[in-house]
Amino acid sequence: MLFRSPIPDAERTPLVVTLLALIDLQQQRIQALEETVLQLRDAIAILKGEKPRPPIAPSTLEKPAKPPAESGQKRPGSAKLSKKTATLKPLVVTIPFPDPPPGSVSKGYEEYDVQELVLQAKLTRYRRERIVTPTGHTLLAPLPADVPPGSHFGSDRIAFLLYQYHPCNVTQPLLLEQPRELGVAISAGPINNFLTENHAGFPQEKAAILTAALWRYRPTSAWTIRGRGTKDATVIARRWATTCSPILRARTARAG
Repeated sequence: MLFRSPIPDAERTPLVVTLLALIDLQQQRIQALEETVLQLRDAIAILKGEKPRPPIAPSTLEKPAKPPAESGQKRPGSAKLSKKTATLKPLVVTIPFPDPPPGSVSKGYEEYDVQELVLQAKLTRYRRERIVTPTGHTLLAPLPADVPPGSHFGSDRIAFLLYQYHPCNVTQPLLLEQPRELGVAISAGPINNFLTENHAGFPQEKAAILTAALWRYRPTSAWTIRGRGTKDATVIARRWATTCSPILRARTARAG
C-alpha cells in the first residue's frame, strides 16, 4: 500500500475515496510489473551465461528468542561430537580427584574430549652411513622412502603447502610468512618450485583413482561433452554423485 497521511472523515468525499482506490490499485500493478521485470532480467542473464540475482533471505533480526534449555538437557549438536572424533586416536590423560574427602569411594571416570590442532616445525637429521667397497666404490645409505628425492622438505610439509595454495587460495607471500613464523627455514624459491614443478604424477594418480572407482561402482550412465578444440570431458552420473573429467574417455565408455 502507498503511504499517505490520514484523511479526516469530513474530507472523504466519494471522489476522494475513488481516487484513493485507484492509487492503491495502480501501486499494486506497479509492484507486480517491477517483479516481472526482475524475473525477466534473471532469465536473460541465465541465457547469456551470467549469474542471476542472489536470493536474499528474510531478516532474522525480529526472530523470537529461543526458550531457555531445561536443566539436564544437552546442547544442540553436542551428541554429534563423538562422530567427529571417531577418526582421531585420543591421547588418554587420567585426572584423579585432588584431595578427596576421607572415606570417598571412586566410581570410575567420566570422559571429556578436547580437540586441538598442533602446528610445529620438526627437523629430522639423517646420519647416512658412507662405506667404501673392496673395489674402491663409495656408497651412501639410502634415505627412507617417505623422503622426497632431492628435497630437504618432507612430503607432509609439501602436501600441506599445496593444500593451502589450491583449495584454500592462500597466496604465496603468506605461504612464505607462515612457516617462518613456525620456525621453518625456507625461501620463496622452494615454495614456487613446489607449486609449479614435479606435478606430472597428479593426473595419473587421479586417473587411477577414477578408474578403480568406475570398476568397483559401475555408473548409472556416462556420456561425453564435446569441448572446444580437441578437449572433451566425460561425465559420469551415479545416484549419489556426478563426476566430470577430461581423462579416460575410452575407459569410461567401457565402464558404461
